[in-house]
Amino acid sequence: MLEARDLHIRLGRKPILTDVSCTAAPGEITVIIGPNGSGKTTLLRALSGDIPYDGRVTLDGLDIATADPAFLAGIRAVLPQATPLAFPFTVHEVVSLGATAGLSGADPTLADRALAKVDLAGYGPRFYQELSGGEQQRVQLARILAQVWQPLVDGAPRWLLLDEPVSSLDLAHQILVMRLAERFAQAGGGVVIILHDLNLTGMFADQVLLMSNGTLAQSGTPDRVLTDANIGAAYGCRVRSRKTPREDSFFLLPHLI
Repeated sequence: MLEARDLHIRLGRKPILTDVSCTAAPGEITVIIGPNGSGKTTLLRALSGDIPYDGRVTLDGLDIATADPAFLAGIRAVLPQATPLAFPFTVHEVVSLGATAGLSGADPTLADRALAKVDLAGYGPRFYQELSGGEQQRVQLARILAQVWQPLVDGAPRWLLLDEPVSSLDLAHQILVMRLAERFAQAGGGVVIILHDLNLTGMFADQVLLMSNGTLAQSGTPDRVLTDANIGAAYGCRVRSRKTPREDSFFLLPHLI
């Protein structure tokens, strides 16, 4: 279990998170949603131990504030919104960094296997900077998959913490990434994802955390959280779920087969 209790974070005098408590369970996908500036990324960074906070965060009973960083790297992998690289690394080298940080670094095939999972088989020799934004995003996903390759090790779950992992991806690769997250959770791992796409949230989330103004406004199943009233209040706009705006309006929904 990934558990946060009474989290408070300030930037100078400005509160960023206020009294946030939440849990995420292994075997499930927990999706964090909310408008820009609502505290989603700050919450994920606190859950991963990347920033200081007041309160308590535990991962499978371990207090992450005092945990050994190398040990944490072996049980949870974090995908930030952006990962700039200043040097001309090859794709294979980038992904291998994840394997080295995790517990499976001795497997020389791991980087290529991770690239194949994100539909980048054969990209290993190419330079990272030569790729498109969406391809770079998938390389970074392959890197963290290599870091926690096995979702469950000796009965203990591994964790993926993903900040907007589909933001630069086309429709097919959005589904591919969400399917990867789904399979990781089904195999016993834990997944926490920040998404802006509420349709993907509804399709894949087991639990939804709705952030608003630095607080946890709602939490629960998609049916409970993704209501017209909840979304309208958090985002400041009128919405109608499960209905088209006009009979003659065009819409396209991907089907999960």
